[in-house]
Amino acid sequence: MKKIFYLVLCAAFVAVACETTPETINGELVDTSNSTFTLTSESVMQYDAKGGHAVVTYTIENPVADAVVYAEADTDWLTDFNYSDGEVRFYVEANTTEEAREGMVVVAYGADHSFIVGVRQKAYIPTETLLEDCVLNGSFNGRDNMDGTIFNYTVC
Repeated sequence: MKKIFYLVLCAAFVAVACETTPETINGELVDTSNSTFTLTSESVMQYDAKGGHAVVTYTIENPVADAVVYAEADTDWLTDFNYSDGEVRFYVEANTTEEAREGMVVVAYGADHSFIVGVRQKAYIPTETLLEDCVLNGSFNGRDNMDGTIFNYTVC
């Protein structure tokens, strides 16, 4: 299963890398070929159905002044991207479906460097509320009157 995920991830990387042009990254062509852009966090992130905040960390050696780091997700449940030195932060929304889901974030630096981070999220599992039966224990001790309308019970 992991091999299939990584193959799909690599194929998606090639597809996204071909679609992501320098113009969509920073508005103009910036040569970052002399820089090194390295992912320093996990390449696949795991989340439960609740979701939460995610942080991708990276390093840049020989940075170029006009080059920027840009991230883009292939799904609408990875949102609110924020950037700071060495970090890309985003939010993984709650999964309300009963199926696990996978997405990816492409993080690019200038025109020449990018990497993909996979995001896996567990399925929502509805919780069952167990109601315990209420049991009244006791014993019947006969009737109190002659017409049979009043019963004598002892509750334990």
